[in-house]
Amino acid sequence: MEFKWITDWKSNAVQSGLKKVWMECFNDTQTYIDFFFENAPENIQVIAGFENEMIISAFYLFPCQVKWKESAGTGEQHTKKAYYLYAGGVLRDYRGNKVFSGMYQEIFKKAEYESAHIILYALPEMRPFYEKKGLMYYYDSNEISFALKNDEQCLPEREELEAETYEIMRNRRFDKESFVVWDKEMLGYCLKEKRFCGGFCDILKIENQQFAIIGEIKDEVMHVEETTIPLELLKLYQSSILNLYKVSQMKVRIQTAKNEGKRINAGMGDVPVASLWLSLTLQ
Repeated sequence: MEFKWITDWKSNAVQSGLKKVWMECFNDTQTYIDFFFENAPENIQVIAGFENEMIISAFYLFPCQVKWKESAGTGEQHTKKAYYLYAGGVLRDYRGNKVFSGMYQEIFKKAEYESAHIILYALPEMRPFYEKKGLMYYYDSNEISFALKNDEQCLPEREELEAETYEIMRNRRFDKESFVVWDKEMLGYCLKEKRFCGGFCDILKIENQQFAIIGEIKDEVMHVEETTIPLELLKLYQSSILNLYKVSQMKVRIQTAKNEGKRINAGMGDVPVASLWLSLTLQ
């Protein structure tokens, strides 16, 4: 068995093998898998495990940057190259043979060589695995709930959010905090993917200002994954936003309320997870 970084991961020569791993590991529809391979940016880094020239595992890394502000001293801001671990899996017949750990080690070697951070959003059931490996920690978040009130407010104006505008809004909103910086191409894909899966990516005009709001509506609940609307303004206009989207409840994802000592990548810089905006919730 060997591991290779695939530079032409969109080519027909490897697509069938990569799609097979994806289908077996994540059980997504063929339509969604085809959408990813047709639309995702080509600069995504892909590592695959091979057994007798057959692809048995794969991991997808999204290039980005981490920008953070020191919590002590000068409060200076830093920017560093990073990779977000989007998805990884191993064919069922090859699990339990340290294939996933092998990919993980190759990813960490790449990060060390390039002096880059590694970021992932770990599902609760996977967190013990990652912590046991000791290679990296994980981003976390909380939710705040808002309910419809009986106050009368004008509905905000709404229009479709585009990548170029989103990049400007997002960087301006979080520039004084700590956040993950995505380039315009990746932001464009995220917006397209969110809409493909039935979500919303909008601009809301409130008090003569424009704000981005991104998320989805499930079971009549509005789930906001990222917004540039300040929290106090969101509280003030919660009823008008809920009425605009014709729901009675809204849940907004925010940074973790307290730092439990977790870091983006142990030994490679002090980036507090509690103050880091990630904003990448894909299928």
